[in-house]
Amino acid sequence: MGGKTSKKLSNQEVQRFVQQTQLQPYVIQQIYDAFIDRAGRNGRMNLAEFKQTYNQIKPNYDPYNIYGNDMEAERIFMMFDADRNGVLTFDEFINVFIQIQRGML
Repeated sequence: MGGKTSKKLSNQEVQRFVQQTQLQPYVIQQIYDAFIDRAGRNGRMNLAEFKQTYNQIKPNYDPYNIYGNDMEAERIFMMFDADRNGVLTFDEFINVFIQIQRGML
């Protein structure tokens, strides 16, 4: 799955995500590092990787509802895969992450 080496986001990228999410720069970098660790160095998270990640970041995850969790993860993945290429980039993933954490999904 993921690679151990992650690059740092450029200052310009960090500032764009700070404006978009209202998170602190160090938090953006931490989320990015975790994303790369799960998605791999190519920075593209497939559905299986997203399902595992989703189960870790969802606040009210129910470990006894595996089928429902998978269906929900698939639905969210498809909603945020903006270019419909079957993978999430960090740009797409950060939107999912923010909305889940803010209880908007």
